[in-house]
Amino acid sequence: LNYYGQMMAMKYPFMQMKNGTSEELCSSDSAGTAENVEKYEICGSLCTVSDVIIRQVPLENPETGDILVFERTGAYSVTEGISLFLSRDLPRIYVKSGEKLTLIREQIRTEEVNYGRTY
Repeated sequence: LNYYGQMMAMKYPFMQMKNGTSEELCSSDSAGTAENVEKYEICGSLCTVSDVIIRQVPLENPETGDILVFERTGAYSVTEGISLFLSRDLPRIYVKSGEKLTLIREQIRTEEVNYGRTY
């Protein structure tokens, strides 16, 4: 992942985490107590060594449905790999304006394209 500040010795891209059950965005810098925080590697959906988005990022209790918002980055979901590589579903895409997240594309399942229709 390329991001603004990468060449200026910034260790992590600007990132926020949106809890799947909350409308609130919280910065990865404002993690909770040390006992609730663990470090994670965030990878994309490809099976390549270049698809590591961020290493050792501290997160507090991440769960399925949470959204990680990477700011000041390029169009990763479109440019990192072949869209239908390894039959991966295409991810949801959100745009952030101020504090508001807007869903601009739902997840797209690819099995019909990859395997053909079954009648």
